[in-house]
Amino acid sequence: MALHSLPITSLYSGTKAFVLAFSRGIQEELAGSGVRLQVVLPASVATEFYDQAGIRLSAFHPATVMTAEDMVDAALVGFDRGEAVTLRSVHDLALWDSYDAARAALFGAMQNGT
Repeated sequence: MALHSLPITSLYSGTKAFVLAFSRGIQEELAGSGVRLQVVLPASVATEFYDQAGIRLSAFHPATVMTAEDMVDAALVGFDRGEAVTLRSVHDLALWDSYDAARAALFGAMQNGT
């Protein structure tokens, strides 16, 4: 939800987008300190969250839901690879690189004072 919000999840999505943006600044501050920060964007993970939210997990296509164990494995693999951001089900790194470059370019384009 940090990358694509829906009308009923805009506040939730906004908090995720904030964490993603805030983490960039922290990562820059931590550079060279030996401390690493990783943001994990898990999408749909089979947890009790959905029960608490009143959403049946069965409403999702089974192929789009990851087990918590697989999510942890994906996060650890991303951490071992040195990923600052781990999108657990995205295997094409070029997609993230394109998105991040476009985000940075858009931000830069907004800084023109007019």
